[in-house]
Amino acid sequence: MAELISLVRIGRVVAVVRRSLRAPGIVCVLVADAGPSLPVIARREDGHRDHVTALITAAASLQH
Repeated sequence: MAELISLVRIGRVVAVVRRSLRAPGIVCVLVADAGPSLPVIARREDGHRDHVTALITAAASLQH
């Protein structure tokens, strides 16, 4: 997230982020009609790090 904010700060990207992730020195514009978002976790097909697998397993258990 820090890298993304840095890129926004220097004008390289525009990002849509949660309200709680606002940062000082960044202009924020409320998108009032934005619908709910779906979080996504991705990893490399050959990536099998234990902590990433644990995160994916925990996230999958929260699906409704």
